[in-house]
Amino acid sequence: PEGGGRPRFSPSKPATLVVALLLAASAVVVVGAVREWDPPLLFEVGGAGLAAVLLARSIGDRRSAGLLKRGKDTDFARRDTWRYSPLCLAVAMATMAVALSR
Repeated sequence: PEGGGRPRFSPSKPATLVVALLLAASAVVVVGAVREWDPPLLFEVGGAGLAAVLLARSIGDRRSAGLLKRGKDTDFARRDTWRYSPLCLAVAMATMAVALSR
């Protein structure tokens, strides 16, 4: 997100690595739910939690990210409206469907 013509934040390399590891762990949760790994509760709760996080991201913080953001005139805001937030919403719905199908 941008503010005043410059990025609101710039994540560090360690923060980016943490996000990458969390995304990998999320993929394991979804694969585990689909493949019906044990214990099933771990993958049901993990999938529901992942879906909740992605749904929250798609809704946003009502300032600079998500479908309910106020600022919509930057490049990031346009991409967020048409790409990032809808993608998060679609993945949240698919993840919840997988979590509930067990």
